[in-house]
Order: sequence, then C-alpha cells, then structure tokens
Amino acid sequence: MKIAEFHRMCPNCRRIISDERLKKGLPCEKCLPKEVEYEERMEICQILNGNLKEFSELCKLDEFVEDYTKFFREKTGFSPWSLQIMWAKRVALKKSFTMIAPTGVGKTTWSIVTSAYLNGKVYFLVPTRLLVLQTVERLKKITEKRIVAYTGKKREKEEIKSGNYDILITTTNFLYRNFDIIPKPFNFVFVDDVDSLLKSAKNVDKVIQLLGFTEKDISLAMKILDLKAKIAKLGEKADKKLIERVRKYEKYLEKRRNEIENVLVVSSATSQPRSRRVKLFRELLGFEVGKSATTLRNVEDVLIYTDKDFLDETVKRIKKYGKGVFIFVSEDRGKDFVDVVVERLNESGIPTVSYEEFDPEKQEEFIEGKIWAAVGIASYRNPLARGIDLPQAVRYAVFLGVPKLKFSVRLSLAPIKLYGLLLVLRELFTEEEQLRVISYISYLKKYLSLKEELIDKYPKIKEKLEEIREFLEKHLSSEEFLEKIKSSETVSLKEENGELYVVVGDAAGYIQASGRTSRMFAGGLTKGLSLMFIDDLKALNSLRKRILLFLEDISFKVLNYDKGKELSERFGLELIEERDVERIFEVI
Repeated sequence: MKIAEFHRMCPNCRRIISDERLKKGLPCEKCLPKEVEYEERMEICQILNGNLKEFSELCKLDEFVEDYTKFFREKTGFSPWSLQIMWAKRVALKKSFTMIAPTGVGKTTWSIVTSAYLNGKVYFLVPTRLLVLQTVERLKKITEKRIVAYTGKKREKEEIKSGNYDILITTTNFLYRNFDIIPKPFNFVFVDDVDSLLKSAKNVDKVIQLLGFTEKDISLAMKILDLKAKIAKLGEKADKKLIERVRKYEKYLEKRRNEIENVLVVSSATSQPRSRRVKLFRELLGFEVGKSATTLRNVEDVLIYTDKDFLDETVKRIKKYGKGVFIFVSEDRGKDFVDVVVERLNESGIPTVSYEEFDPEKQEEFIEGKIWAAVGIASYRNPLARGIDLPQAVRYAVFLGVPKLKFSVRLSLAPIKLYGLLLVLRELFTEEEQLRVISYISYLKKYLSLKEELIDKYPKIKEKLEEIREFLEKHLSSEEFLEKIKSSETVSLKEENGELYVVVGDAAGYIQASGRTSRMFAGGLTKGLSLMFIDDLKALNSLRKRILLFLEDISFKVLNYDKGKELSERFGLELIEERDVERIFEVI
C-alpha cells in the first residue's frame, strides 16, 4: 500500500517515486511500469534497457564489487568483510574518506589489496622504513605491477623522479623532505598513519596536492575557514556579504572537487587531530579525520606482581609457553633496554630480534617459528606495536613494566610538552586554578604542531607560552604541589640522573601493543593474551583510568603468583591461577 511519494528520489530518472517502489529498490512507475521480482540489480538494468539512466551507476557499482571481491579472495584466500566492501565502494565512487575502525579489522590488508587492484598510479604512505619494506614484500606477493619504494638508497630517488611506476611507497618523512621530486598527481593515495602525517601541518597541503589540487585551491579553502570563523564569532551580526563570499568560494571548490576524481584514504587518528589545517580535508575533499574506534579486541589482560627479576621470569615463561611472543618495554626505559632484553633472551636460548631488525625476512622466520620473540617499545609510534599483522603467528605479548609516559619537570616552550603536562597534572590543581588550566589547554590546542625553534617568529604566542611555562614552573618548584604529586594515586614523580620527571600510564601505547595479539583473520577475531609485569602501582592505576577513555570492557585479571593476591585485593581485581593461563594458551 502506497503511503507517500518522494520528489526527485527515483534512482533512475530523479523524478517522483512512491515509498513502495523505494522499499523494493525499484525505479518509479514511469521508468518501469510493471513491478518485477529480482535477485540481482543487474536484472533491472537489463529490463530498463533503452530507458536506462542513472540506475546504470548502481549496476556498475555492483559489477565493481563482484570483481573486487573475486580479486580479494584470489589474493588473500578469504572474502572481504562487509566493512572492507563498503570502503571499496567509496573508492569506486571516487569518495575520499577516513577509515574509522578498530585496530585488527584488516585496514592494512584492504589497502594493499586495493592498491594492487586499482588502475592508475598509487601512493602508499607509511610511518617507518620497516613498514615500507613490509608493504613492498606483501604487494610483490599479489601483483606484478611496477613498484618503487624509498628505503634510503640513492638510485631510488632517481626512480621516484622518473615516475615510471604504478605504486610508490615511502615514509611520511620522505614526503615532507622530498615533495618537489615526486611526479603528481596520483589516482589513489593511502596514508597508513595519519598521526605521523600530522606531525607537520604542512603535510596536509602536500597530500592534497598529490591528488591534483593547486596551492590556489588550498589558499581559497583556508580563506573559507577564516571567513567561517569570523561569521561564527559575529553570529547574527555577520554581514550577508561575508556569507555570500563563503558560498561563492565553496561553489568554486565543489567544481574543482568534481574535476579531480582522485581518491585519498587515511587511517583514523589515535588522538584527536589539533592542527587547523586538518580542516582542509573537509573543505576540499568532503571528509574529516576522525579518531579511531578501539573497542574491538579479544585479549585476556593478565597482571603479574612480583619482586623477582622480570627478565628471569620472562625467560622462564617463554620457555614454558613457547614461541609467538612480542615483548614490549616501557617507553621510559628506552631503546637501550630493548637491546638488553634481546641479548638476554638470545643468551638464554630463545631466538629473539629487536623491532629494528624485524624486516620481512625476519617476519617470515617468526611465522615459521625459527624466531620465537620480537622486542619493541610499548608506544603507538613503535613499528612493532602498529602496522605489523601476523595473526597466524603472534600468540601473546609480554610487557616488562607498565607502559608509561614521562614528562621532564625542566620545561621548554614547546606547546605539545606544556599541553601534555597540564593534562596530566590537571586534577591536582585547586578549583580556582583549574579554570586557568582549562583556558591554557584550550589555547595550546591551537599550536600543538608549532616547533620550539620557530616560536621566536611569533612574539605574542611566545609571550603566552612563557606565561604558561611560568605557571607550571611555579607549581613544580612548590614543595606543597610536589607533595600533592607524591600523594596522588595516578601521577608519580621520579628522579633520573638528577632530573625530575612526572610519570603516568600510557593507555594508547598499551592498547596498540597488546592489540597485536588479537587481529581480524579469515576465521574471525583471533584470541590473544597480554602478560604485564607490574613495576609501578601508581602507573598501573593511571593506566587503568586512562584506558577507560578508549575501552569500556577491558578487564584486568591478576595471576595468583608471588604478590598477586596483594595486588588483587588492593585494586579489587579478579585473581586467576596458573592453570587458567594454561587454558588460554590451549586456544591461542
């Protein structure tokens, strides 16, 4: 029964259509007088024949999906998830977008297969050289297209200049330093780590120009942002001429967007992007860089609280539980400790490599079981913690200490450092001071990408940054405030080589690193195990609280070993036995 009619909604002629026809996915009565039953949309295209108009685009999209799915299955051995098909449809429709999805659902696999599938030139941007090598290796397994990658060799720059390739793979740092030698435009640009890209706000301009937009287009988009900010500030007092100017500029940019059919896809950010230039994506490409969803994981999170040597315990447990382990040291311990761990494990008869050595060849040895362990840093920026997808081989992770972030009490004027410290200490200020802190945080958000060496160029900004630094220095030199830090349940004060540091748990680092053990695979979401040795109760408490900002359902359990019962009672966490851990290992 027909209830309503909709104007300009017929999928074929864009005229009036009934709700009944829309529900059935059919064109209007004028396009298709007689209702038909169908299994595939292609049948409708065949029936419409001479009357076929815009409905043909839907049929072309169906053909694309069918062909893409077949290609994906041939290259990976399994069919794409519905989410991956949705992304492919967006590319087919020439729509740029952000991949907002949890870690482990196959974003990197999708991007590699899609790069191999598409016609035209592709540019693949990754954060590290290790990932450049890994991406090259994976692409060579599924395509014979001409691939050029920059891994540090001189001749590679000449190859890039020549433009004689189908797929280019470099780090975002290479793009920043060598933008002028890269032939443009590209038909498809994939940014695997938008956080790395946004370290320099100017990289946004460079990526947009890779698609074929000009500096004039970017300048006009920035004018639109300025005018919109002005209109928002003036409110009802805004001059109509300002609004008309915005509309005029937007109309021009819409025309440019329709002329440029090249596509940009970026992975979602792990933190909310702060640079104003990020809004250029919205003005020129019609999408915004969003923060990633992180709740999809299937990891058992187990804490081990002991006074025994962590490395001795790790050696013992790896020998018991076997190969397939990623080991993470806290960022505050640094690269030197990674080398100590690698050396110790190898001396103990456990074949181990550091994240710097974990190239495609070593990854193959890890899959084969010749290498048992890889050691990295528990930070979302570390190559071992992001971008390496080995669901068939990574069974568990070991954290040698709670992942932490540390901030020096000796302050610089760098906005990003002042911002981080204010966020960490915010709850320790008085109510009156907190209003001031919120104001400072709001101000600093605008300048997070401003490098310290450039601050002298902006006297007014420098003056404000000096005011904020003075505010922090005043408190951090106050015995009363330092006592507040010492008595805090979530913030620690540590001294190293005569220098004081404020220390908190690193939630993003833990989630990213532990997530390596649980990935979307042909058979579903793999189960993983995370074993964390506890070296700092305050950092653990901070980590648990900060994790709530990312995940709602994470549930730490404590192993009933050595001081485990004490930790369980202190934080009200479930106590589990060694046999429970052994049961987990039976299924991973």
